[in-house]
Amino acid sequence: MGTNFDNLWMFSYEKRLQALETTFVQGVKDGSLDPVVFGGFVIQDCVFLYEEYRCIKSAMDKATDGQMKACLKKLTQRYEGYYVDAFEKWHINPNNTSSVQLDEACQEYISYIQNAADNMATIDFLLSIAPCLSLWSW
Repeated sequence: MGTNFDNLWMFSYEKRLQALETTFVQGVKDGSLDPVVFGGFVIQDCVFLYEEYRCIKSAMDKATDGQMKACLKKLTQRYEGYYVDAFEKWHINPNNTSSVQLDEACQEYISYIQNAADNMATIDFLLSIAPCLSLWSW
C-alpha cells in the first residue's frame, strides 16, 4: 500500500516524465541549450537554494520537537553549504539576491515554502518540502 508520500510520488510520475522532455532538460542533454539561458537558470537556482535555506532555518528555529529540529538542522547545514558554494562559484553577493529576477514558478514556490515555514506546524512544513527534496535525488 505505501505511505501517502509514496502515493503522491507515484501519481506525479507522468509530470516528472514531462519535465524530462522540457527544452531545458533536453538542451542540457544534447548540448543545444544556449549558454546564456543555462546561466540564467543556474543563477536562479542559486537564489532558490538560498531562499530554501532561509525557510528551512526559520522552521528549525521555531521547531519544538527534538527529532524534527535535528532533521531541520541537518537540512539547514546542507542547504547552507549548497548556496554558499553556488554563490562563490557564480560570484553572487548574498546581500543582494533581490537583484536576481526569479521566474514566476520559482517565486511562487519560494512564497509557498516561506508561508509554510512561518505558518505551518513543523511536520506540515517538512511534508510540504518533501517532494522538492525527493526530486533532487530522482
